[in-house]
Amino acid sequence: MKKQLLIIIILACSIICGAQTPWNGTIAESYDGGDGTPANPYQIATAEQLALLAQQTNDGTGGNAYYILTSDICLNANLNPLNWIPIGRVVNGTPSFFTGHFDGNNKTVSGLYYNNPDDDEVVGLFGCTYDAEIHDINLSNCSLSGSKYVGALVGRAGFTNISGCDIDHVTVNCEVRSAGGLVGFFGLPYGVYEDATETYLIIDCHAHQGVMVFGRLAGGLVGEISEYLLGGPSVPSVVSDCSSEALVEGTSSVGGIAGSFRNGKIDHCICWNEVHSSEWAGGMVGCGIALNVYNCVNCTYAVAMIFCGGMVGFLCGGNLAHCENYGDIDGNCYSGGGVSEIGGMVGKFEPDPILAGTDYEYIIRDCHNHGDIAYSGDEAGGIIGRSEGNAVERLVILDCSNNGRLHHNYGCAGGIVSFNHSYVMSLLNVYNTGDVGARYGVGGIVGEASSLMAVVMNAYSTGNLTHEIDNYVCPMGSIVGIANTTDQFNSCYWLSSNDYGSNGQGPQLESSCAFNPTASPSVWQLETPMHNTTDLLAALNDGAAQIEIEFPSLDEVSRWREDDEFNNGGFPIFGHQYTTIEEQETKHFSSAYPNPGKNVLNIRTALHNAHMEIYDMSGRLVYNQEITDNITTINTSYWSSGTYLWKVLVNGKEAESGKWIKE
Repeated sequence: MKKQLLIIIILACSIICGAQTPWNGTIAESYDGGDGTPANPYQIATAEQLALLAQQTNDGTGGNAYYILTSDICLNANLNPLNWIPIGRVVNGTPSFFTGHFDGNNKTVSGLYYNNPDDDEVVGLFGCTYDAEIHDINLSNCSLSGSKYVGALVGRAGFTNISGCDIDHVTVNCEVRSAGGLVGFFGLPYGVYEDATETYLIIDCHAHQGVMVFGRLAGGLVGEISEYLLGGPSVPSVVSDCSSEALVEGTSSVGGIAGSFRNGKIDHCICWNEVHSSEWAGGMVGCGIALNVYNCVNCTYAVAMIFCGGMVGFLCGGNLAHCENYGDIDGNCYSGGGVSEIGGMVGKFEPDPILAGTDYEYIIRDCHNHGDIAYSGDEAGGIIGRSEGNAVERLVILDCSNNGRLHHNYGCAGGIVSFNHSYVMSLLNVYNTGDVGARYGVGGIVGEASSLMAVVMNAYSTGNLTHEIDNYVCPMGSIVGIANTTDQFNSCYWLSSNDYGSNGQGPQLESSCAFNPTASPSVWQLETPMHNTTDLLAALNDGAAQIEIEFPSLDEVSRWREDDEFNNGGFPIFGHQYTTIEEQETKHFSSAYPNPGKNVLNIRTALHNAHMEIYDMSGRLVYNQEITDNITTINTSYWSSGTYLWKVLVNGKEAESGKWIKE
């Protein structure tokens, strides 16, 4: 299969190269101009001059100046490709580092090829970098295979900043560790054992259609990110404003952005496509340690038998905020017997190893799951599958929701959290409208509550609960499936028509009650007055205010509003949810591919209640339809060649748009 992919890539490259002359394996004697200074960088216009940079870096006579790419470069365009020698090579365990500044000038290098894993364990256009900067280069139609640290742009990027780099139709194979579409390993330089003293960045980088990554610790953009040794943390790495449409497969730690990420932050990123792993798979990151994830959207289908999540499969310490998951999460246990713990945000949550045993507090805030969560061999939760600490660490889940369906799970399942083991946990201001099903222990908010569940406050659930799979005794509760004590539950509400009892096994909840519909389809009445009102919306807002009083360190808690547009079935929503198209535009929910294309156009979107329109450049509407699936496939075989404008509209307003080229 991989050989067939290589043939396809090289055939495509023969078209992409066009008028460019493919590399013949020779090395230029000089650059096209420049003196290597910031004002006058060395100019690289041919493949032979790019090979000169590799030679000088590897023999120690260069690679420490300023360079600029002045033309597109084709390295291979036939079925007998030449192996590229990385810029910064490791020979017998000794690295040569590129330490300069490389400006890609928005040019493209195509046809990069390497398949000699016995000779080089660090593979990429650049092999090893140290205190370098690389920006604004595109890589297309590339195939690389190595034993360790393989990425199309850089194999091992040490203390390096990377920005404005795009890849498409790239295949990376690395079975030992660190396979990334763009970078294999990012953080500590090869063979250097010192903590970072400043933050290093990957900004505005994108893995487009046709990117496939295979290996252990594999990511659509980066295989592995780490900037500190086991002794303690240093300055964190940051990945921001990036996207990935890569297909990523591996045996352990697989993610749409990064396979493994230790000490850092992911901010304003989005992922599409699929990630598959035997263990630790996440839409963003497979395994994270001391990792914060902010303002991210995942639309990736994630599959793993052990720890799988929409944002992170296995998270050891960190915070999440303002994230949304639209991708389905699959525990890959279709007949039971597995240990997969899966969740809409995080599959399994544990403390940061360095802070374990302390009362450090982690927060998951304003995070929302819309994807289905299924086939867990153990626990499944709308936000977290399972949390496990040492009875002193604190975990707060605040202003979060789930409307995805949880089904065919062999352990217990909860609309927000399935099972908390030895974390001092607080669930505050949360709701679930998704159906929840499992074999044992089903709860609208919590599957099974341990004695360390500190408080569940101001929560509601409306989803149907189902006992699935076999005749095993299955406690089901509208709020919690199993709870031996219920003092920690306060101001919890459930739909009266789905009244399974507030607690499936244990005493029923006090200071909580069911609610009923009224003549208005988005107004709900409590059966018992709470906060001196029988109006559900008013009670929720009073409860949010009470949380601010009891938990002052959390600052402002989200208020609620009526769902008069029925985005949430008429049930109350947070004030900022489903509000402005402008907010959605910043998250890049939609894409069109292949681009350019011929007879088929696919529009992929995670926007709900959406409508699609496509115009030619004269402004004539050529196609429109309602969007009912994440991917809409359009037959364009009868369309004329040229450029088209596509738009995705929500509630009659343009949410996203782009151009598509018909060849």
